[in-house]
Amino acid sequence: MKPFVFKALSVLALLWVLWVASLIAAGVVDDRLRYREAARQALGNSQAGEQLVVGPVLQLPFEERWFEDEPLGKAEEGRFRKVERIVAGHYSVMPEALDVVGRLNVTQRGYGLFKSNVYDLEATLTGSFKVPATDVILRARRDSSARFMGTAMPLLAFSEARGLRSLTLTIDGEAVAVAPSTQRPGGLPAVQAAAPEGLPLRWAPGTVVPFTVKLVLTGTEAVNFLPIGTLNTVRLDANWPHPSFGGNVLPTQPQVRADGFEAHWQLPALASEAQAVWRAALGTEKNAERGDATRVHAQAFGVRMIDPVNIYSLSDRATKYAMLFITLTLAGFALFELFKQLRLHPVQYALVGLALVLFFLLLLSLAERVGFGWAYFASAAACIGLIGYYAAHVLQGWRRSLPLSLGLTALYGALYGLLNAEENALLSGSLMLFALLAAVMVATRKVDWFALFAQAKASLPEKRPPNTPRTAATYVQAQGAE
Repeated sequence: MKPFVFKALSVLALLWVLWVASLIAAGVVDDRLRYREAARQALGNSQAGEQLVVGPVLQLPFEERWFEDEPLGKAEEGRFRKVERIVAGHYSVMPEALDVVGRLNVTQRGYGLFKSNVYDLEATLTGSFKVPATDVILRARRDSSARFMGTAMPLLAFSEARGLRSLTLTIDGEAVAVAPSTQRPGGLPAVQAAAPEGLPLRWAPGTVVPFTVKLVLTGTEAVNFLPIGTLNTVRLDANWPHPSFGGNVLPTQPQVRADGFEAHWQLPALASEAQAVWRAALGTEKNAERGDATRVHAQAFGVRMIDPVNIYSLSDRATKYAMLFITLTLAGFALFELFKQLRLHPVQYALVGLALVLFFLLLLSLAERVGFGWAYFASAAACIGLIGYYAAHVLQGWRRSLPLSLGLTALYGALYGLLNAEENALLSGSLMLFALLAAVMVATRKVDWFALFAQAKASLPEKRPPNTPRTAATYVQAQGAE
């Protein structure tokens, strides 16, 4: 095989090996991302995870009665007696209006090397219930009679009830003591009026009963609300400048500032199935076991406190540019070899490529200690310095190494800008690549590539015929050709 072809194939094989090495580096980043997620879950398990706030709902106990004929038995066949049947249940009254005003205080807490966003929610829920007539009860028989009885039991639910720090409930001007509930509607732990201190049913049908709930709730990463009211309004103010709004409705004109955000949601019951889903979840435990938890969460909306510039997402994005860096840098060495008639061994290409791959591992390991900005600066400086020093000897002079080092500096600077561009990363990257390609095409527009490659092939030493003795003269001639 001719030396020129062998070298070209060696460089291509090297690029494949370096591509595999870059994938391994990307795998390390993925592993750290999984460790971070595990740490986030562990932190959530130690105090409280993502929160879903539901309620309040007013549960009205009712009793349905009817008479039916019951056979007396075989001894008195054909004879019946009247037997009264009684069925007890509860009817859940959803709020006519549900207005939530809350303040989120977000802090970052560490779990080993990993951090997660933890918040305290101070919220006030106000609204009203409209007491229904008994004809809303779904009866077992048409000829039955039904009536509300006993006490009304207000109920609230949270995905992580252990995150409750305080909760006060006032209905119709009367403070109601609350306690953990045995119900788990939709699979969610709940709190309700402390039995037997429910509210006596003293309201006539059609009465509007106001309520107020004040609570302090801790959670991790995200908070959501279920719009069970006829009209739902949620206003949140937070000290976190990177919100990610989600769920089945987005806030109207959210304001995101450098020191936090404000968001306002408004949703009528006609635009959501939340009331029907929650009423079904309140029915029986069997309903909850059929997957009501998934249906309940699907109807919620809220906000997630994200960190768009966290070290793991940035490192993951950086590794996606690994092959671009390797290819451009090795292409620079190849051009120097071609234009300056130098001879570089594939091992030298490999060492430069490995230095570029190690940059991404250095970046991740340092970022976990000193932050992404300083880690990027230190890793880039180390790699540029190492490759520049090595290139000065390989390319036979600092004057040849300097343009390559400046090019690497520009590449690392451009990558740092891309990583922090967030929404404009794709546009900036595309423009940068186009500008780079345009610069190469303009700079080499007059190059005679056929003559250049022919000259490069001619500069390679000829292979001597087999079994040809190597005399001193041929050795001196070979050294001169080299």
